[in-house]
Amino acid sequence: MQLSIKLPSIHEQEKLGQLFQSLDKTITLHEEQHRQLEQLKKALLQKMFADETGYPVLRFKGFTEKWEQRKLGEIADVYDGVHQTPDYQDSGVMFLSVENIKTLKSNKYISEKTFEKNFKIFPEQGDILMTRIGDIGTTNIVQTSKRLGYYVSLALLKPKNIASHFLNSVIATPSFQISLKRRSLLTATPQKINKDEIGKVYFFISQNLQEQEKIGQLFQSLDKTITCMTRKSNILNNLNEDYCKKCLSNSKRIAA
Repeated sequence: MQLSIKLPSIHEQEKLGQLFQSLDKTITLHEEQHRQLEQLKKALLQKMFADETGYPVLRFKGFTEKWEQRKLGEIADVYDGVHQTPDYQDSGVMFLSVENIKTLKSNKYISEKTFEKNFKIFPEQGDILMTRIGDIGTTNIVQTSKRLGYYVSLALLKPKNIASHFLNSVIATPSFQISLKRRSLLTATPQKINKDEIGKVYFFISQNLQEQEKIGQLFQSLDKTITCMTRKSNILNNLNEDYCKKCLSNSKRIAA
């Protein structure tokens, strides 16, 4: 059996080759920049937060005070969401679960009545939501002033006298993540950590609010840049895939 394949002219083949070569180079460049930013964030998380000595390895100029060891429960109130799956509807109060942690966006909603009944305490702007069932320790800061409902798979942290972005970054440090895992139910499926155990995690904290804010702003800026790079890489990969399909189907031609 012989297959008949339609090929473009040599000139068009060269044009196509140049196009995909350029796209591949751009994609590779963005992916490398993304990798470097992730490595930078990882290094800063290890060096900009105090260890057992009470002093960070790397600090902003002008800050020299020793950090203090505190329990999370001392500087943030910890809550969990509803334990029963609510009745969803097409509109109302947005309802979040563990799968929504990256964006804090959902297409699930509950009624105002259900919200009022189940959420005497609810996420507010500046609070932190953290995964605790299925995934442990992934966080996001609430940016909206709109009311939100949330499931038991998320923990709600309400900071007290601590900068939200600083606390959010503390939770991402290797030492804090290790402490969370140690307090989790290791034999549970899916993995989980009880709400009361979250507040027992110890960590070091700067008592200088200005230092907290500068550190928090640095990691907020890094996270925004990393997110932007991720979106650009996804767009470029989708564009590359789309061009491949259209060129192979002959629905997309390169102008001479």
